[in-house]
Amino acid sequence: MSDHLSGGLDQLGLDYFKTSLVDMRLELPLGIHPWEHDPRRPQLVRLDIDLYWPRPTGFQPLSIYDVVDYEKIRGDIQGWARHEHTKLIETLLEQLLDICLRDPRVVLARVRIAKIGVFNEVREAAVEAVRKRA
Repeated sequence: MSDHLSGGLDQLGLDYFKTSLVDMRLELPLGIHPWEHDPRRPQLVRLDIDLYWPRPTGFQPLSIYDVVDYEKIRGDIQGWARHEHTKLIETLLEQLLDICLRDPRVVLARVRIAKIGVFNEVREAAVEAVRKRA
């Protein structure tokens, strides 16, 4: 994912940390095509997540409670494998953005979900979304 965030952090005027989960893979019941509805053949998806949160001057974190903990987000996502079939990547993206913004320190989240190998001639089909805390 590109680091340029037009209309995002550039306008917030913050020094920030970026906490990321990169290339997280799992199999999910996902898609609109008939072959994607077979429960024995879940879709292999890749998730990329960037969380942006303020970096105060002189910040000296002492414990995991002082920072945005990506393990919590990872755990919530791993539970998705037990989801009922979802038709659209965009539906999962909205749920993922909700998860990412649970931590009140996160001011902006950027998430991307890619279905790997869904078409023979395409490496992946992906959708990306960005949400800034209101």
